[in-house]
Amino acid sequence: MPYLESAYPGRPSLGPVVGRVRLWGRVVSAERGWRGEYAYPDALYAPPQLMPAQQPESPCTAGLADYAVPVLPLVGATTPEVVESLRAA
Repeated sequence: MPYLESAYPGRPSLGPVVGRVRLWGRVVSAERGWRGEYAYPDALYAPPQLMPAQQPESPCTAGLADYAVPVLPLVGATTPEVVESLRAA
C-alpha cells in the first residue's frame, strides 16, 4: 500500500497493520490524536492481501493472534480512505 513505507530501509513493506485502541487511566488530547496512560488494541486491521479468505490462519493473522482481538481487512488505498473506513467501523 503506497501510503506507508517500510520501517526498515532496503526491505519491502508487506503493508501496514493498523488498529483501534482502548485508552484508560490518564487520557489527554494530543496534537495527533489521543494519548492514554494505558492502552490495548480493540481491533486490528490488515491489508486484504495479507489475510486471504482461503487462508483464515495466514501468517499475518497468526502473528497477531496473541492480542486476542479481531483482525479485520483494511479498506482503502490512501490515508484519507483508510481513516474514513476506520471512522465508520
